[in-house]
Amino acid sequence: SPCPGSSSLQHAPQTKENIIIRPRASPGGGAQAKKQVKITLEVLQSLYSKPMKEAARVTGISITAFKRVCRDLGVRAWPYRF
Repeated sequence: SPCPGSSSLQHAPQTKENIIIRPRASPGGGAQAKKQVKITLEVLQSLYSKPMKEAARVTGISITAFKRVCRDLGVRAWPYRF
């Protein structure tokens, strides 16, 4: 069982160049397993023209997971408005 305060994401093996996320199963225990999502810095850069919320939706992960991926890949602030 996960420790309190631990991440709600299960991270697959990854490098600093790409992040692979396997979203947790829903609390209802749905039968369908969610697919892994691989996000690279190039993927993030292609989404810079979109608001962060929309970019997270496009990649298929939550905004919280998206922010974590951004931090892990060295993107400190989402550049949409800059």
